[in-house]
Amino acid sequence: MSEEQVQHPVLAIVDKHDARTVIWRVETTPGFEPLSGAWITESTADVENLVSGAVVIPVGEHDDEVRAIEGAGPFTSIESITAELKKAGVALTKELEEQPQYTGEPSAETAWANAIKVTELVEAWRAFETRRRQRDGDELRALPTPPLE
Repeated sequence: MSEEQVQHPVLAIVDKHDARTVIWRVETTPGFEPLSGAWITESTADVENLVSGAVVIPVGEHDDEVRAIEGAGPFTSIESITAELKKAGVALTKELEEQPQYTGEPSAETAWANAIKVTELVEAWRAFETRRRQRDGDELRALPTPPLE
């Protein structure tokens, strides 16, 4: 399989607050910055568009509402991705000394904090895959995103 055929997912970290939905998108494709955009919207059409084609990570207190978004899914979790990376042998020893200070809209803080965690996982996977590729010569594999049950 050539590298062009590997599908690197976009992750959508989604937090629902009554009528408002917060979405942080995280890019996993090598060569792109992981944090690729953030939205706070009340528009159902915007939400559906932003999660379409992405692997969705529900966060916050309203997971069931996130799972009910039309066209959303597949779904995964930070814990599931972390477990898969550990199983693959990725060293996840890097801890943030001090998490960056959040200064945005208060309703977006939970999604942002989770997007930062996911970004760290993406960067750890990219480093792992780069070393593996140098050793084995294979294509860069996509970040594992096991589905939620």
